[in-house]
Amino acid sequence: MLVVLTTLVTACATTSNRSVKAIYGFQNDTVVSIQEYDEDGRIIFDRTTQIISRGENSSLMTSMKASEYRDEKLLYEYYAHSNTGLRITLFDSNSNGSIANRYSMSVNAPLELSRNLLREIHGIENADSLIIYVERLMPESLRFSKVNRAQRANTEYFSTYQDSLGLLVKEYWTIEDTSRTEHIIKKFDLEDNLVYQYTYTEWQESVDEYRYDSAGNLVEELEIWDAREGRFQRREHLYNDGLLQRTNLYHGTALAFTYEYFYDDLLLVREVHTRVTDSEHFKDRKRVVTIEYVYEFY
Repeated sequence: MLVVLTTLVTACATTSNRSVKAIYGFQNDTVVSIQEYDEDGRIIFDRTTQIISRGENSSLMTSMKASEYRDEKLLYEYYAHSNTGLRITLFDSNSNGSIANRYSMSVNAPLELSRNLLREIHGIENADSLIIYVERLMPESLRFSKVNRAQRANTEYFSTYQDSLGLLVKEYWTIEDTSRTEHIIKKFDLEDNLVYQYTYTEWQESVDEYRYDSAGNLVEELEIWDAREGRFQRREHLYNDGLLQRTNLYHGTALAFTYEYFYDDLLLVREVHTRVTDSEHFKDRKRVVTIEYVYEFY
């Protein structure tokens, strides 16, 4: 069973209570994304292709990975990138499914030859084909080596309480080697909707605010990176009969992108993404990019 969608966002593994087997994304005649799922809804193959344009010429840069599970646990991950090479990762999991250790072997493309050296992988369209390809090119002499990660003593904390406005607050933070490395504060209204989130990590600090209508639909998201410098973006969501019809994304106060949604009965069947901004960063990109997704269901 196939359903054709035109959309610009990554799709989830279920649509209208039907389990998705695979999603194929096309930009004109080029396959730019493939996601393949097992019957448990786990993604087992994920492929992304970028169309790199240089004047009148264009090329494809592709990366992909396949995941293999055993006894409900991730066991192997096979990875290929047309620029950088190949890798197989073996996972050692605890009884609860969390990953205890990982081991890998890889073949890296020589830097002087690495520009799309493995461009042929663009023809790979499923997990089985990628696994066969990577295993065939991996030298027999290679052995798995443990992936060592820097270990730092860390302590995690969690607290829940009500603030002065009666909002439920959930607070999480992590201390590693006496330094705060992560801090998250979430606030919820009486309907259990998330209305505020403060996030701090070693790399960023931001505040997100959310607003809902009387029916509980999310109508506005505000993400603030730097209030003093006016660095923020805002999403405005518009509904009709409970169905999302349009999203406007603003960079600061300037409208940057619009997303329009179209339905067949209650099933989302089409989505159009339009770039509005004339930002310098986007000057070489087309205003409208349409990707057609074909859904295959179990």
